[in-house]
Amino acid sequence: MLRLDSGTEIDNEMRRRAADRLESLHKGLGLRHRDLRNRLGPDLRRIWQITEHDNLEQLRAKVVLRLEAVLEKFTEPTFPLVVAACYNVGLEPPMSEQKLGERLQELHRHEGEGFSKRQAERLRQRFRDELVVSLGHPQPVLPPEVVRARVLREQRTDQLCRAIRELSGPANLEELVLRYFVPAEVHVPRSVTSGPAIAHTATQGDWLCVFTSAPRLARYRHATGVPWSGKHWTRPGAQVLREAVRRGPQVGVLINPNPRRENPSPPPLPLVPALVHKVAARL
Repeated sequence: MLRLDSGTEIDNEMRRRAADRLESLHKGLGLRHRDLRNRLGPDLRRIWQITEHDNLEQLRAKVVLRLEAVLEKFTEPTFPLVVAACYNVGLEPPMSEQKLGERLQELHRHEGEGFSKRQAERLRQRFRDELVVSLGHPQPVLPPEVVRARVLREQRTDQLCRAIRELSGPANLEELVLRYFVPAEVHVPRSVTSGPAIAHTATQGDWLCVFTSAPRLARYRHATGVPWSGKHWTRPGAQVLREAVRRGPQVGVLINPNPRRENPSPPPLPLVPALVHKVAARL
């Protein structure tokens, strides 16, 4: 009998039933299933400290936090991409609205032969095995404020991504930055010197690069081989703007740089230095 940090006691039979639920957690829409509560089952919910009072967003946030805790054990750069595609974590439309097979096809199309469906399944099974092992260890309590922060982060990211897709032209860009980018949390790659990654170009200026999701950042690193450290921060947009200003008058912010030069979808969104300084002065 194992007593969890929350005081919950579990036995081998409960762990076995919970592990069975992990076998199919990635299928279909993954964590985007509206019936996620029933797909988890009572035993896995109990082990992961999901209560009947948790709404769908809180429930999903708790599951994502549990998966991310296990993902930290894997150092290979391929795992964040595979876990994101398989479990539908941190993906943006239209990929987040696709079934498992379509998500894996997109992964293969973007990343090449090293991410075939067979290879992705092999890596997912390794991750699933580690998830099963984790069920036999005490699960850290997730404080309510941590769960609330994660829900709010996901909501703000969704709003930012939707605003970027619906942007009609430069006239609306300042409003987008103030209303959606400033409060949202974005992923900032770190350079080998541990500062934020600045892309220096010969003719198009200098850009502080940020990404709306960790999978998007990982795809960019994998596709381009940029000499970044492999680590990143999660920072509010307001802090990113202030950092760009500190870096000098010619540094802009580039949201979602895309490795595909021809007709990237969606295209990257540049915030030119003048706009960065204008908005930062208003914060």
